[in-house]
Amino acid sequence: MKIFLGPIEIAGYLRGLKKGFDENDIQADLVYFYKSSFHSGYESSSSILKIIQFSNSKRAFNCESSFIIKIFWFSLNQLCSIIFLLLSLFKYKYFIFSYGKSILYNNFDLPILKFFKKKIAFIFFGSDARPDYIDGLIINKEFSTNDLKKITNIIDNNIKKKKKLIKKIEKLADFIFCYPTISHFFTKKCINWYLIGFPQIIPNKINLINYNYTTPILSHIPSSPFTKGTKEIRILIEKFKEKQNIIYKEYNNLNSQTLFEIILSSNIIIDQLYSDVPIAGLSLECIRLKKNVVIFGYAQDIWKDYSDRIPIFIYTTPDEFEVVLNKLINNDVLLKEKLLKTNYFFEKHWSTKKVAKKYFDILNNEQFLDISFDPKNTKYIYGCGISKDKLKYFLKNIIEIKGLSILGLSDKPELEKKFIEFAYSDE
Repeated sequence: MKIFLGPIEIAGYLRGLKKGFDENDIQADLVYFYKSSFHSGYESSSSILKIIQFSNSKRAFNCESSFIIKIFWFSLNQLCSIIFLLLSLFKYKYFIFSYGKSILYNNFDLPILKFFKKKIAFIFFGSDARPDYIDGLIINKEFSTNDLKKITNIIDNNIKKKKKLIKKIEKLADFIFCYPTISHFFTKKCINWYLIGFPQIIPNKINLINYNYTTPILSHIPSSPFTKGTKEIRILIEKFKEKQNIIYKEYNNLNSQTLFEIILSSNIIIDQLYSDVPIAGLSLECIRLKKNVVIFGYAQDIWKDYSDRIPIFIYTTPDEFEVVLNKLINNDVLLKEKLLKTNYFFEKHWSTKKVAKKYFDILNNEQFLDISFDPKNTKYIYGCGISKDKLKYFLKNIIEIKGLSILGLSDKPELEKKFIEFAYSDE
């Protein structure tokens, strides 16, 4: 029986898994309930699925419409989803869900899938599990209202919903894939999917152009300026320009083909400034294309425990911004060698075929203890997409408004204490 992959695409991860399963002659269907830039090439002929996609787009578009219109699109969506679920029971043995979503609203289908002895797996990618109070996308957007009390109430409600969702998934799923810097609300052992790999698809045909660089070109290609530290990167670049002759370019909303061409036309790609992972989608694409890429953040202490199993090209703190760029511009020999070694590792071990095979082995009860971790030992507090100074100010204020309960970490007193000490420290 087949594998279900869906219903939401994140950074092309499921698309890469689908390709890998195909390469292993394992039957899998990639099912999108929400259209995205990754949807092209995976259009379904199923009328039911098309109605689900259409009704979801209508629900998003008419989010401020009348109650009756909302109910209509929701009811149509769920009716078709129920039909899809019933058909899926006869079609799929394995279900790999993404972004905390399954087939029915509020994951009401999970007990049904469990009853019919289906294998259930969830892959978490970031904001779907990360606490809202350390998520730069949420904080930076909400900060614009300047209403901390309102923001605090929104986050408090979101945290309660997220914890409830994760608890339900932990109870009913057979496997949970995430990573240590977003595992704050989990209680059961998780599988670190970074130790499995990122099944990225690199196109065979890219317009390769020989560029004669007279002035180094530094490019920043944020999928979301709110999370990539784009505003701060611009400021750092202006300071850097006073010392180095460079050309800085910024792009967004690129299709895959154009993205790869931009990467190849640049000397250095600046991925993001406040990442909680050492390798993100863009940085991996750059390394696979043997291009210099820098990614900054505060989670070095967490990921150094995996340094012998995940080669990291450049992942350092934002304070090292100029130092790292200078080394790359000056063609540091050691960094050149490191880039080639990292590229070799990803091509050999993170190919779509090998990553998909690892997932299939796990789904069939192969041992995976060596790639699992206990979320009870979560230590990371600096989040993603936000500077330490801004985060500290924010945490202190929401704690004073709502109390420690807003952290949702009563089951992890040591982690809760770390957040308190950071929020009230002089760091």
